[in-house]
Amino acid sequence: MSFTVEKYANEPIILQTFKADYDLRGEISLSNRASKEAIEASPEDRVYLIDLFEFQISFEEIVQGASIVARGEEPLWHHPKIIQVIIVTADEVLRMAAQGMSAAVFGGLKIPVFGTLEEALSYVRSQS
Repeated sequence: MSFTVEKYANEPIILQTFKADYDLRGEISLSNRASKEAIEASPEDRVYLIDLFEFQISFEEIVQGASIVARGEEPLWHHPKIIQVIIVTADEVLRMAAQGMSAAVFGGLKIPVFGTLEEALSYVRSQS
Protein backbone atom coordinates (compact mmCIF):
# COMPACT_ATOMS: atom_id res chain seq x y z
CA MET A 1 0.00 0.00 0.00
CA SER A 2 1.27 3.46 -0.84
CA PHE A 3 0.08 4.99 2.44
CA THR A 4 -0.64 3.84 5.97
CA VAL A 5 -2.71 5.22 8.83
CA GLU A 6 -1.73 4.30 12.38
CA LYS A 7 -3.56 5.23 15.56
CA TYR A 8 -1.14 5.29 18.50
CA ALA A 9 -2.38 3.43 21.54
CA ASN A 10 -2.44 5.48 24.74
CA GLU A 11 -1.36 8.65 22.91
CA PRO A 12 -3.47 11.27 21.10
CA ILE A 13 -1.69 10.65 17.79
CA ILE A 14 -2.74 9.49 14.34
CA LEU A 15 0.14 9.02 11.93
CA GLN A 16 -0.40 8.92 8.19
CA THR A 17 2.66 7.91 6.20
CA PHE A 18 2.92 8.43 2.46
CA LYS A 19 5.32 6.13 0.61
CA ALA A 20 7.31 7.06 -2.51
CA ASP A 21 4.72 5.39 -4.78
CA TYR A 22 1.73 7.38 -3.45
CA ASP A 23 -0.31 8.88 -6.29
CA LEU A 24 -1.99 12.04 -4.98
CA ARG A 25 -4.47 12.38 -7.84
CA GLY A 26 -5.54 8.75 -7.73
CA GLU A 27 -5.41 8.10 -3.99
CA ILE A 28 -6.18 11.28 -2.06
CA SER A 29 -9.83 10.35 -1.53
CA LEU A 30 -8.77 6.91 -0.22
CA SER A 31 -6.08 8.28 2.09
CA ASN A 32 -8.35 11.05 3.41
CA ARG A 33 -11.14 8.54 4.05
CA ALA A 34 -8.76 6.23 5.94
CA SER A 35 -7.55 9.10 8.13
CA LYS A 36 -11.06 10.38 8.73
CA GLU A 37 -12.23 6.93 9.82
CA ALA A 38 -9.32 6.64 12.28
CA ILE A 39 -9.97 10.13 13.65
CA GLU A 40 -13.69 9.57 14.06
CA ALA A 41 -13.22 6.13 15.66
CA SER A 42 -11.18 7.72 18.43
CA PRO A 43 -13.02 8.82 21.56
CA GLU A 44 -10.52 11.66 22.05
CA ASP A 45 -9.15 14.47 19.93
CA ARG A 46 -5.95 13.66 18.07
CA VAL A 47 -2.80 15.22 16.67
CA TYR A 48 -2.59 14.36 12.98
CA LEU A 49 1.01 13.63 12.00
CA ILE A 50 1.69 13.41 8.27
CA ASP A 51 4.96 11.75 7.29
CA LEU A 52 5.88 12.91 3.78
CA PHE A 53 9.56 12.06 4.09
CA GLU A 54 9.59 9.50 1.25
CA PHE A 55 6.94 11.22 -0.88
CA GLN A 56 7.95 13.29 -3.89
CA ILE A 57 5.38 15.87 -4.98
CA SER A 58 5.14 18.48 -7.70
CA PHE A 59 4.13 22.08 -7.06
CA GLU A 60 0.87 21.48 -8.93
CA GLU A 61 0.09 18.52 -6.66
CA ILE A 62 0.85 20.61 -3.57
CA VAL A 63 -1.69 23.20 -4.67
CA GLN A 64 -4.27 20.54 -5.52
CA GLY A 65 -3.73 18.63 -2.27
CA ALA A 66 -3.81 21.75 -0.10
CA SER A 67 -7.09 22.79 -1.63
CA ILE A 68 -8.65 19.38 -0.95
CA VAL A 69 -7.47 18.93 2.65
CA ALA A 70 -8.04 22.53 3.78
CA ARG A 71 -10.77 23.92 1.53
CA GLY A 72 -12.88 21.06 0.18
CA GLU A 73 -16.47 20.24 1.12
CA GLU A 74 -15.32 18.42 4.26
CA PRO A 75 -11.72 19.57 4.71
CA LEU A 76 -9.92 16.86 6.65
CA TRP A 77 -7.38 19.21 8.22
CA HIS A 78 -10.21 21.21 9.81
CA HIS A 79 -11.87 18.14 11.35
CA PRO A 80 -13.17 19.08 14.81
CA LYS A 81 -11.31 16.16 16.44
CA ILE A 82 -7.91 17.24 15.09
CA ILE A 83 -5.94 19.17 17.70
CA GLN A 84 -3.10 20.00 15.32
CA VAL A 85 -1.68 18.98 11.95
CA ILE A 86 2.07 18.34 11.86
CA ILE A 87 4.18 17.50 8.82
CA VAL A 88 7.40 15.49 8.63
CA THR A 89 9.54 16.24 5.59
CA ALA A 90 13.01 17.29 4.50
CA ASP A 91 11.61 18.88 1.33
CA GLU A 92 11.94 22.69 1.43
CA VAL A 93 9.04 23.22 -0.98
CA LEU A 94 6.73 21.21 1.29
CA ARG A 95 8.06 23.15 4.28
CA MET A 96 7.16 26.45 2.57
CA ALA A 97 3.77 25.05 1.51
CA ALA A 98 3.03 24.17 5.14
CA GLN A 99 3.80 27.77 6.11
CA GLY A 100 1.46 28.93 3.36
CA MET A 101 -1.39 27.02 4.97
CA SER A 102 -1.56 29.83 7.54
CA ALA A 103 -3.20 32.03 4.89
CA ALA A 104 -6.86 32.85 5.46
CA VAL A 105 -7.87 31.03 2.26
CA PHE A 106 -6.72 27.76 3.91
CA GLY A 107 -8.31 28.58 7.25
CA GLY A 108 -5.23 29.93 9.00
CA LEU A 109 -3.68 26.56 9.78
CA LYS A 110 -0.47 26.73 11.79
CA ILE A 111 1.45 23.61 10.77
CA PRO A 112 4.75 22.79 12.42
CA VAL A 113 7.21 20.94 10.19
CA PHE A 114 9.88 18.56 11.45
CA GLY A 115 12.73 16.87 9.62
CA THR A 116 12.24 13.49 11.29
CA LEU A 117 9.37 11.52 12.77
CA GLU A 118 11.27 11.26 16.03
CA GLU A 119 11.45 15.06 16.32
CA ALA A 120 7.72 15.38 15.59
CA LEU A 121 6.79 12.73 18.15
CA SER A 122 9.06 14.34 20.74
CA TYR A 123 7.32 17.68 20.12
CA VAL A 124 3.83 16.18 20.47
CA ARG A 125 4.78 14.33 23.64
CA SER A 126 6.27 17.49 25.16
CA GLN A 127 2.94 19.31 24.65
CA SER A 128 0.97 16.89 26.85
